[in-house]
Amino acid sequence: MADIVTATPEVTLAQKPCLNCRNRKIACDRSLPTCTTCTRRKKVCSGYAVNLSWPRAGDKRRATVANVQNRTTTAQIAFLNTSTWDVSLYMNATGAGTHATHVGVWQAPRPRLALRTPQFGTQMTPAEYSSAMQMVTSQGDLRQDICSLLQRMSLGDDTPPSLAVRHSMNAISYLHLQNSPKSVHHRMLAISSLRKTIGQVLDVKSRSQAIAASMLLSIYEAVDRSTTKDWSIYFDGCLMIFETGQQTRAPSEGDGATLLDWVLYYNVFYKFGIAHWMHRTKKQEVIANRENVISLATFHPKRQIIQSTLGCSLEILGILSQAVDLVRFQNDNRPPSEDHQRAIDALQHRLERADQQLCSGMDIEVYHGTGSKEHYTAVARLFQLAVLMYLDRVVRGSPASSPVSQDAAKESFGILRHLGVCERPFPMFMLSLQAEEEPDRVLMLKALQSSRRKRALSNLDSTEEMIQRIWAQQDLHGSEGIDARLVIDSVFSAYKTPPCLA
Repeated sequence: MADIVTATPEVTLAQKPCLNCRNRKIACDRSLPTCTTCTRRKKVCSGYAVNLSWPRAGDKRRATVANVQNRTTTAQIAFLNTSTWDVSLYMNATGAGTHATHVGVWQAPRPRLALRTPQFGTQMTPAEYSSAMQMVTSQGDLRQDICSLLQRMSLGDDTPPSLAVRHSMNAISYLHLQNSPKSVHHRMLAISSLRKTIGQVLDVKSRSQAIAASMLLSIYEAVDRSTTKDWSIYFDGCLMIFETGQQTRAPSEGDGATLLDWVLYYNVFYKFGIAHWMHRTKKQEVIANRENVISLATFHPKRQIIQSTLGCSLEILGILSQAVDLVRFQNDNRPPSEDHQRAIDALQHRLERADQQLCSGMDIEVYHGTGSKEHYTAVARLFQLAVLMYLDRVVRGSPASSPVSQDAAKESFGILRHLGVCERPFPMFMLSLQAEEEPDRVLMLKALQSSRRKRALSNLDSTEEMIQRIWAQQDLHGSEGIDARLVIDSVFSAYKTPPCLA
């Protein structure tokens, strides 16, 4: 009987030890798929595949570690993005081209989404009403005169004038919440109520409410960059309603004075936007030429008092209006005439001698909190210095190295560094023309960020975008310097409608 021969299977071994045994530097039987050594030690075999070997902590032989004491990075780093729009503007400004080709290329930013605010006309506490109404006014104002006035105008009754104001405020609030359907709905209700108001005989109260509603609708169109409508339609109507009152002198106090200050403030900055926007229409030219409201404030008995609605005195705002007129009527193709230079020098003399004073109510505790009095005067001074820089850089055409602008900018940066916030767009915009150093720019960006928290619904977003466009031109031009008026005209003209720095 033949013996049965059993074939012994050939054992295949790995060429190298497993990774576990190799790291521990012990013998490995190299069995497949796992080694017996790891199995006997009740360890999971790491196998025989290729593995990236990293130096262990403290392994000075295999690892090269830089001797860095502090490896923490800066919390916030601000970058200035230069787009093809900026480069194209620079090329045309330094060559034979024209900056008119840049109009409409750059899109303005949408308003930031904020916390939900209550709807006007619902059951709310007075504190909630005040919080909601700050959305449509300057929250940086200390006395909140406009907030109080709009509250009384919108919530007194359900007549068409009151409804026009109420729905206008609702429209702006929903716009800021990016609720477009409700925003458009309240806007249409506001227009309907305003038409009913204008169609009837207006007494003093109804006329004031119609002016306020028209102002709010114009602000709505100025803030909403998605619409093709123009704010000038409603603001022109506001001025026409104001003129029907046939006022021969400005009221010095009360609701009439507060409403006049509000209209005056936007009148000046709307005219500023029209003057630097290259596609202004005939209707916008008519608005810029209307001087009825501004003339009433020119000879105001309290023109040196800092107004909470304005952020500065009526005198400073009047000087800015006259400076804008010098820009509007200046011939770009000819050098400034002697009369033009004398007018600039006269405005500068008035501006430097202007003495802005606090109102008497600032001594009452209810009107201000801790530090607000200092904030009040500091912002007014920033306004005064900003008008001086506008007069020197834009109207006179001086370079950034001008001693007048250099001294004004140095004082402004000192105030801003101490204050940390400036909720008014115009001073920040003009100061950007002198911000050529990185620390100054970082200071402005931080101040704008803090200002947006204090003034939720405003033009500070678009102001920051325009400021960054100005800085891009400064960097591209380098030591050559930039024409301040050319850059402002180009940046403003990139919008579909004239921007507003109110």
